[in-house]
This record gives sequence, structure tokens and C-alpha cells, in this order.
Amino acid sequence: LEVTSPGLYGEVWINNRPYGFPPLSAQALPAGPARVEVRVNGEVKRRMTVEVEPGRSTRVRVR
Repeated sequence: LEVTSPGLYGEVWINNRPYGFPPLSAQALPAGPARVEVRVNGEVKRRMTVEVEPGRSTRVRVR
């Protein structure tokens, strides 16, 4: 899962786990829905759910 967030700088959380700051690539996520959040100072600024497909790269642009 590749995550970018142009214009919004915050920590990326995927399925309630911190993954760091974008741009980032989260490896070895299980197939199925993934909840992506961008948090700034602990507050959720953006939230979305994306479908992670096995064997495929998924790109997410959070604005």
C-alpha cells in the first residue's frame, strides 16, 4: 500500500497502527479492507478505507 498526502503532513496509520510519514510504502498488509488515517498532533484529519488486493500494489492519495 503506497500512501501520499500532498498538502497534508501528518502521521499515517493503517488499521490502527502507525506507519510513519508520507510518502510511504506499507508492505505485507493482508488482503481486504484497510483503514487509512492521517493524524496531525494525534487528531484524525483524514480517514478512508481502501481495498488491498493480493499480489497487487495499491496507491492511495489522501488530500
